[in-house]
Amino acid sequence: MIDTSSEKEKFASQQQTLDFLIHACDSSTSTRKFETLKTWSWLLFEEFFAQGDSEKVQNRPPSFLCERKTVNIPKEQVGYCNFIVLPLWDLVATIMPKMEPAYQRAEQNRENWKTYEETDEDK
Repeated sequence: MIDTSSEKEKFASQQQTLDFLIHACDSSTSTRKFETLKTWSWLLFEEFFAQGDSEKVQNRPPSFLCERKTVNIPKEQVGYCNFIVLPLWDLVATIMPKMEPAYQRAEQNRENWKTYEETDEDK
């Protein structure tokens, strides 16, 4: 995985690996316990919705995922897991096998989102 053909290539490939792992850390909330993930997801979407509300006040269409009346948070989380989190964390677990439990939690969280029904408490 690390190109050791020269010191320059070794440094560059190490840097790319570290950059990749930093991006994985950005999505690590999806690898935590579902209750923690759910709390942070609602907070994130509230920030998105506030942006959409602000855009509407400015007579602009709300940005992607920023329309509170139409966005289904659990559905969006399933898509995020399928297309971003799981492929990313599958690779993390390949590079660092001890991270496999994090990948498995992300898979379980995706399944939790599939069956999750919003409550008034969520809104």
